[in-house]
Amino acid sequence: MSINYIAKWTGGNYVDTCGNNSSINEIINKENSFLVFPNPSNGNYTLQYTGNGNGIAEFSIFNILSEEVYSAKLKTTVGINYKNIDLSGFSQGMYTFKIIVNNTIINKKVIVY
Repeated sequence: MSINYIAKWTGGNYVDTCGNNSSINEIINKENSFLVFPNPSNGNYTLQYTGNGNGIAEFSIFNILSEEVYSAKLKTTVGINYKNIDLSGFSQGMYTFKIIVNNTIINKKVIVY
C-alpha cells in the first residue's frame, strides 16, 4: 500500500550516524535584555529587564492560541528593572512573554505547570 508523504522504515539501527541536535540561537541584544524566571514554574515568574534608558515598555502574555491573556505597561529605568507576574490562576501550558521597548520586540516562551 502506498501513501504520499509517509516514510517507510526499512529496518536497521542507525543511531550511531545521527547528527547533533539542531536549535535556533537566541539573538542577544546587549542594549536591552529581558529574562523570565524560573521557567518552568507553577505560575509565579519574575521578569527582569535591563535597559539603557528611561521610558515605558509594553508587556503582553499570549497563550498557545496566540490570544493575549495579559498586558501591562512597565516603567523602565537605566539598569535592572524587576516585575513579578502571577499566572498561577492560568491553565497549564506554554505562554509567550512579549516586551516592546525602544522599537525592539523581545519574546520568551514559558511553561506553567
